[in-house]
Amino acid sequence: MSAEVTVRSPEGVPLDLHWAVAQRGYPFRFDPELLFGCVRAMRLDGHELPGLAPEALLVFLSMHGAKHAWSRLMWLGDVARIAHAGLDGAATLRFAECAGCTRPTLLGLLLAHELLDAPVPASILDRARSEPAVAALARAGALRLAQRPRDEQVRQEVRFNALLAERAWDRAKHYAALLAPSEAELTRVSLPASLGALYYPFRLVRLTTKYTLKLAGRNV
Repeated sequence: MSAEVTVRSPEGVPLDLHWAVAQRGYPFRFDPELLFGCVRAMRLDGHELPGLAPEALLVFLSMHGAKHAWSRLMWLGDVARIAHAGLDGAATLRFAECAGCTRPTLLGLLLAHELLDAPVPASILDRARSEPAVAALARAGALRLAQRPRDEQVRQEVRFNALLAERAWDRAKHYAALLAPSEAELTRVSLPASLGALYYPFRLVRLTTKYTLKLAGRNV
């Protein structure tokens, strides 16, 4: 099932509501309690607010960027800003390992260094470049940012993350999750909880229709 839903105010302002860090089947989904355990007090415009410790925020941003195959430069800019503020590489990798997000974190830091000249410890860069999947997807991510692709974005993101996953079982679950109901199905058809399983065939029919019409040169 989906891990988020977008609601809009009468003025059209969107707000994303999340109840998990990622959808089921995503290879780098982790318990959000890990983030709540890293909340720190921070000051903004004279006010004290709760915020994430830099290493936790960097890992989360790297996971989010990888989830979308690094399709927006501003997401990479956020990673670079944390690195410029002073990166505790050891603490970051410890949190990444605890969250099961080591590869996305290495990828985010490598891209931030190579594209935005972010100051990343040499030990992290060496480790990132020594992992073939991370190095290859860094090149793919850089190319994606330069080309700004729009067609078949979801399929490209799924393949990107499947290649980044370390275990074959995680890759299989990630591909299978394509059939899980998304916000599109949940908003188009309202079903009672007892009939929730019907969202799966509805999604299959919707996607089949969508891509069949695309092949025919039409838009849904």
